[in-house]
Amino acid sequence: MHRRLFLLLLLGLATLGPAHACSCGPADPLLRTLEQRLDRAELVVLVRIEAAILRPIPVGRWGADGDPALFEAPFFGVGANQYGYRVIEKLKGVGIPLPRIWSENRSNCAERLQVGDFIVVTTDGPVDEIWSSLCNRGQLDNLGSPLWVRMNRLVAIRSYLSSRTPISPCENYVLPPETDRFVCREYDAANWQKSRREQSKVLVPFRNVR
Repeated sequence: MHRRLFLLLLLGLATLGPAHACSCGPADPLLRTLEQRLDRAELVVLVRIEAAILRPIPVGRWGADGDPALFEAPFFGVGANQYGYRVIEKLKGVGIPLPRIWSENRSNCAERLQVGDFIVVTTDGPVDEIWSSLCNRGQLDNLGSPLWVRMNRLVAIRSYLSSRTPISPCENYVLPPETDRFVCREYDAANWQKSRREQSKVLVPFRNVR
């Protein structure tokens, strides 16, 4: 009985986080479609996260004043993650310097990235750093890993930037009012099955031929 109560307590502590007291401020940036974001952007680049390094929160960031550089307990929000990444493809903005990418452990809106994730970085101009959070998915569009699961979005971005090909509503950040969400769920399911079929030759091991 005591063990069960202890597990429930741990579960309760684990669930205290991004869902509580997370406010993204003005909603306008979150209401722009992918096409609108690409039109405004000066930099669009595909990167792959290669490393996550725990560091003290830089001065001027929320929580920095009261956070000592204690790295033993990152789960409880001490420090910040700085991400190392490799550029895979520069889609727009040749010559614009690339930003540093961070995520705060203490922030209620923070969203940690995983090593191996493919990210489309989009900024409206040169910026020194981007903080990964639930509020700026337009700047850091996580396509996940492996990349082929969300390949359609990357193809749509390339086509739009090169030839202004309209992007499917189901690949946009914001669904138009006339778009049926059920249709988009079917669209995502069909793309998943297609990707699985295309990757089956790689995923299925070779059999011995006699």
